[in-house]
Amino acid sequence: MSLAKCYFDIFYIHVKCNYYNSGISNDFKIVPSCELSNIFNRYSLSFIKMSNLYRLVCVRNDISSIKKDYKSIFKDVIMKFDIFVANKNIYNFCDLNVKETYLFKNEKKSCELKQSSINLRANEVYEDKLFGKILINFSELTPDTVTEFFINIPVIKSFWVVNTGNTKYNINEYDFKINGKIVKFEQTGNANSYISKTTIELRESGFYTFNLIGKDKNTNKCIKIIPPLIYDNIIESKYVSNCAINN
Repeated sequence: MSLAKCYFDIFYIHVKCNYYNSGISNDFKIVPSCELSNIFNRYSLSFIKMSNLYRLVCVRNDISSIKKDYKSIFKDVIMKFDIFVANKNIYNFCDLNVKETYLFKNEKKSCELKQSSINLRANEVYEDKLFGKILINFSELTPDTVTEFFINIPVIKSFWVVNTGNTKYNINEYDFKINGKIVKFEQTGNANSYISKTTIELRESGFYTFNLIGKDKNTNKCIKIIPPLIYDNIIESKYVSNCAINN
């Protein structure tokens, strides 16, 4: 009679990104490097993609043997994974350098895979572009704890521009409200053009409600603004996003 297989989770990896309302990005593919194929086959390891994360799983008949090998064999192992861009549009809303390839490493007592200052090499933009490398040092892990590693992808903060000349009302004074709170805008120097005084984090559709409150002598007019999903220009090293009027 054969023994039932035991599945032992060693660690998880997922990618966080505030751009998405879920806080999780599926814009990347993570795959074991070619040099891991031998150790994966020899020690019955599998790297499995699930909905929002990747799992490194060890499959055995006896869970005690997994822990024994973990302490003796795996403790000196540094596992290398490649990260590929699955959605090249991320460079329109994430604060990333398209010419850099990033290196991420685990650190003791931290679940965040911290970005190293080392850039591996420059790449052109294309589907499945090599985004970076992950190095997992097993000496920083414990066999009785499943570590949930994550990579945090920063989101672009941009200055938002609104052209009030595109509204159907002839009003000269406005309040700008984002998610119910007044946000300060100032004139750009161009007629009817306003820009936010501070940067605002880009988010996916549905996160922001942006209203322009036109102050008329008789009543206030509420004009809906479509929040930007990406940046449109880089002016003097600053990201700028254009907003559309929803008349």
